[in-house]
Order: sequence, then C-alpha cells, then structure tokens
Amino acid sequence: MGTLFGLASLGVRWELARRMPDGSWGRTPVAPSAGLRRATGADVALFLVAWGVGTVFLWLMGHLRPEPIDWPASAVIAVVPVAIGVLSGLRRTRASRLPRSED
Repeated sequence: MGTLFGLASLGVRWELARRMPDGSWGRTPVAPSAGLRRATGADVALFLVAWGVGTVFLWLMGHLRPEPIDWPASAVIAVVPVAIGVLSGLRRTRASRLPRSED
C-alpha cells in the first residue's frame, strides 16, 4: 500500500511539474509569526480543563432539580458550549491573519 501511495505521489508531482514549469507548486508556504501561533498541547489542555469545569458545574447545578443530572449527561451537555467557544476562537484567529499575497 505504501509503494502504491509513493508511486501515486510521484505521478502527481510529475504532472504538476509538467503543468507549472515555473516551480510555483513546490514552494513552502510562509509560516505565521510565533506570536500568532499557539501550541497544540496548550489548546487541548485548555479544552479539557474548560470541559471538566463545565461538567462539574452542570452536575452540581443538576442537583438543584428534583431529578439530578448524572455525570455522562452533564459531560455531553458541557462539551457543546466549550466546542462552540473553541470553534469561534479558531474562526477569530483565522480572520485576524493577514491575507496571503498572490504571486
């Protein structure tokens, strides 16, 4: 399977080289500055902490009702606002980047 994938990759590279002789297809994109990047581990840890806090909060608030909410239900309910917050943050980050110039 790996050999087949390697041969397919070579075929695509040859086709790109034939269609774009100036070599623009092979350039490495410019990476964002260090100030715009956050470590992936920090994002995952922030998501897990927010999810845990939201789960505990909903579980404790659920005990105010006559029929309390159990742990799995509070975890599922808590992941929705946390995921919405993460996705809106990613969208804001992506929108704040400078547009890439066309060569």
